[in-house]
Amino acid sequence: MNTALRILNVLLIAGILYTFKGLDFKPVGTAEGFGFLVGASLWLLAPVVSLFALGNDASPRLRTVAIWSNVIEGAGLLAVGIGFSSNELTVTRLIAGLLMISPFFLNVVRIRRLKAEALQSQDSELMGEQVSLDDLRIDKAAAADAWEEPEDRANYFIRHWRGQLPLPVSYWLNGALVAFGVYFMNRIVGDAFEDASMRKSSSVAIVTILIGMAAWIWSAVGIWRSAGHHTARGGSEGWASTARFIVAVGFVGFTTAFVNHALPQLKEFAAIATGHDPISRIDATLTADGTVMVLSGNFGAGSADEVARVMSSAPKLRTVSLASHGGRLGEASTIAGTVRARELDTYVESFCESACTYVFLAGAERAATPNAKIGFHRPDFPGFSADMRRQMTDKMLAVYRSHDISSDFLDRVAKTETSDMWYPTRDELIENGVINRVSLGGETRTAVGAEFRSREELGLKMLDVPLMRAIDRRYPGTLDRAADLAWEAYQKGAKDGDVLTAARKVFASVFPRLLAEADDQILVDFMDLSLAQLTAARNVSYEACAALLSASLNTSQVLPKEVNDQEVRWLLNAIESKPLARGKVDSAQFVAVATDIVSGMPAELADVISDMTAHGDEPKLQCDAMIAYYQEINRLPHGRQLIALRGMFQGTAERQ
Repeated sequence: MNTALRILNVLLIAGILYTFKGLDFKPVGTAEGFGFLVGASLWLLAPVVSLFALGNDASPRLRTVAIWSNVIEGAGLLAVGIGFSSNELTVTRLIAGLLMISPFFLNVVRIRRLKAEALQSQDSELMGEQVSLDDLRIDKAAAADAWEEPEDRANYFIRHWRGQLPLPVSYWLNGALVAFGVYFMNRIVGDAFEDASMRKSSSVAIVTILIGMAAWIWSAVGIWRSAGHHTARGGSEGWASTARFIVAVGFVGFTTAFVNHALPQLKEFAAIATGHDPISRIDATLTADGTVMVLSGNFGAGSADEVARVMSSAPKLRTVSLASHGGRLGEASTIAGTVRARELDTYVESFCESACTYVFLAGAERAATPNAKIGFHRPDFPGFSADMRRQMTDKMLAVYRSHDISSDFLDRVAKTETSDMWYPTRDELIENGVINRVSLGGETRTAVGAEFRSREELGLKMLDVPLMRAIDRRYPGTLDRAADLAWEAYQKGAKDGDVLTAARKVFASVFPRLLAEADDQILVDFMDLSLAQLTAARNVSYEACAALLSASLNTSQVLPKEVNDQEVRWLLNAIESKPLARGKVDSAQFVAVATDIVSGMPAELADVISDMTAHGDEPKLQCDAMIAYYQEINRLPHGRQLIALRGMFQGTAERQ
C-alpha cells in the first residue's frame, strides 16, 4: 500500500511540475515573480511531505503536517473541479472534483492510519504490552479468518485483475492511478508529438486511445472482482454493492463514450495513419518563373511534406497563392510556419477558408481581391467531445490572437458553427490586419496554363460561356480574336490579369457598335450601369476605377455581385435586341449638349474630359471626371440625354 501511494505521489509531483511548464512565469527578481513562484510551489507541499510521511521512521509531527496539507490542497482542488466560480453544479464537475482529490484523500487515510499505529505501538511499549491495532479489531479479524487469500501475490497488476487486492486499494488507489495516468499520458504524448506528421501523430493517438481503454477495463474488472470478495474479507456489504453499482454505471458511460467518441476517432486516425485520409492532399505547383507557388485543394495529411518538397526546389519563391476550402489544422500550421520562416507573401484571388487562413495570415504581405472569400469557423474532428472541441477552438483562437486580431472578430469566429462559414467584409479584414493590401486580381501566372493546354482548348472553353457565345453570334469572329490574343499573351509569359485583359478588350471593343445600334432604353440602362460600375470601382480604389475605364479590370473579382449581375443582364438584353439603323447625331446638337454638360462640372474635371489621354497617370482625376460626366448626363431631359449618349458612342464606333 505504501509503495503504491509513493508511486502515486511521484506521479502527482510530475504532473504538477508539468503543469507549471505551461504557466506564464514572471521574473523571479521581482516581488510579483517571487510571490508567483512561492504560491505555485505550495502545490508541491502535500505530495512531497507525503512521500516522507509514508516512511516507517516518520515522526507524528511530520505526519500531522502531511495530513493537513493534503486536506487543504484537496479542498482547494475540489473547489476547482466542481467550479465554485460557476453558478452551475453538474455531475461532470462533481466527478471531476472527486477524481482530482482522490490522491489527497488516500494520503490522508493512509497517513492517519500509520500515525495511529505508531502512537499505539508507543503506548503498548510503555505498558509492556505488544498490542496492535489489528488485534483491537476483533470482529473484523474474525471475519477475515474465513477468507483465505490466494497465495499467488507476485504481480501487482494480476492481483488487481483477479480481485485479490483490498477493495479500497482497487477502487481508490488503482482507480486514481488509472485516471491520473491516462490524463498525464494524453497530455505528455500530445505535446511530444504536436509537431509530428499527421500519419505519425495519428498512429500515436490510436495507441494512446487503446491504452486508455485497456487501463479502464483493467481497473473496472479488478474493482468488480474485489467487491465480490470484500464481505468475505470482513468488509461492508453496502460498500461492496456501492462499488459494483458505480462500476456498472461507469460501464454504461464507457460504452457510450466508445460509440460516440473513441470509435469515430479511431476510424479517422486509422484512415490518416494508413495513408487514406478522407481529406485530399493539397496540390502545390510553381509558376514557370518559380516566384509563385499555387496551393489549391485541401490540406489533408501529407500536405506539409508536399509543400516542403516543392519549396525546396524554389529558391526564387516570393508568393504563395491560395485557393483552398481548408483541411487539417496541423498540416496548415506547419506550412504557415514555413511561410513565416521564409518571409513569403500570401495572396488570395478567389477563396481561402478554415485552415487555409493559418497559411494566409503567415504571409508578410497579405493581399486579396475585393471579392475574395476569406472564411472562418470553429474547428472539429470526428468523435471529439464538447470539451475537446472547445480546446481546439481555444488553440485556434490563440493562433489568430497572435496576429493582433480583435476580440470582437474572434468572438464572431468562436460563435460560427463548423457546418457554417463566416466571411468578414473587406473593411473588417483590413481593420483586423487579416489583409494588408487590396489586389485587383490577376497577379500570378496560373489560370490559363493550368486549365488549358492549347489555344483550341481555350477557345472551346470560351464557347461554353453563354454570354461570350451570344456576342460571337451577333459579331462573328469576336471569340476567335479574343482567344488568339489571350493565348498569345500567355505564350509571352504574361500574368493572368494581362491574359484576361487581352481577351476582355476584344469583347469590350464591340460595345460602341452595340450601343450605336441600341434602342433608347438600352442606352439609358447603359448609363446607369456605367455609373454603378465606376462608383463601385472607386469605392475599392482609384486604381480600380482607372483599370475599369481602360477595360483591364477583372470586374468579377473586384466589383460587387449585384453590379456584375446588372452588367450581365444589360449585355444579354442588348445583344438579343434587334439592331436599329440610326442616323447620325447632328454634330452641332451634340456639341451644344456636351458644352452644357461640361459647364456643370468643376473646371478641373471638365479639363480632364476634354483630353483624357493627357491625364493617363492621374487615376483620381480620370475617375472623378467620368463619374461627374455621367451624373450630369443623368440630370438632362430625356431627349438631350439620348443626344449626349448617341453622340459619345457614335464617335467611338466610327473610330473603330
